[in-house]
Amino acid sequence: MNHADDRLADAPSVPPTSDANASPDRPCPTCGAMGHAVSTTTVLAHLHSRAISKYQPGRQHHSCPNQTCRTVCHAPLQMFTIEDVAARVYGKEAGPDVNVCPCYRHTREYLKQHGWKVLCELEARIARGACWCDLSNVSGQPCLEAVRLELLLHLPSRQVVHDNPSQQATAEESNDAKPD
Repeated sequence: MNHADDRLADAPSVPPTSDANASPDRPCPTCGAMGHAVSTTTVLAHLHSRAISKYQPGRQHHSCPNQTCRTVCHAPLQMFTIEDVAARVYGKEAGPDVNVCPCYRHTREYLKQHGWKVLCELEARIARGACWCDLSNVSGQPCLEAVRLELLLHLPSRQVVHDNPSQQATAEESNDAKPD
């Protein structure tokens, strides 16, 4: 688990990397789930060095959103699985150390520790253009909905995690005093 302070600093903006002629959603050849187009830059950014040699240029790749399918992205006559990518893939792999927010390397464990304030920080960064989800997320999609889902699954809706433990105790006491 990486808790580097640089995760909290605003990241530089990266120019869009989506392919200009992205094709419509296509079914995964393994499971049939419909996936959207992913840029060439995104695909290459996530492949292990041993898998890059399998990459065939000139093909439009699509993601596979099915959580139980091992295929991460595919193109006609080409497929990359979770074994072909360098990092663990959110939505396909379990565990507290999987990045939910690849731009800032926020893992499931990090979200549990820092709570809903992470969502506010991410929304502010997105508004400033300080995220590059189209490149850092292997699906090519923003992570905001995944972050919301993880927070809803693992934290009570009123729980706010504070950096200062005395603030945390005060917040929990005030939550206990509020009627539902």
